[in-house]
Amino acid sequence: MIRPAGLRSGANIGVISPSYWIADDVLKNTAEIFTSRNFHLTYGESIKLKEGPFAGPPELRADDLNNMFADPNIDAIFCARGGYGANRVLPLLNYDLIKENPKIFIGNSDITAYLTSITQKTEIITFHG
Repeated sequence: MIRPAGLRSGANIGVISPSYWIADDVLKNTAEIFTSRNFHLTYGESIKLKEGPFAGPPELRADDLNNMFADPNIDAIFCARGGYGANRVLPLLNYDLIKENPKIFIGNSDITAYLTSITQKTEIITFHG
């Protein structure tokens, strides 16, 4: 198993919404908590999109996740919320790229499908919560 590096004060957390969209007020409140603890946040494109219940089309949500893993300035990836729709995104993920760039990846609910798939295909330890 591949263990991602730990999260330290000052780390840059990539925030994405690879399933359902998230309400602006919830995102704002959460951002205040993280920034007050000296974390920096970088938002993916999926954070600001609403397409029915989803945070954009499957291709965009997959690109968002792939880009966060590829970005050397991102230390960890947090999923803003779960929901539904991972089954449309999983086939579009670049598991080789993800394996080459192990990072903390955390989420819950529908994100469990991402966690399981990433761990099975890359051997990276992921986090449910």
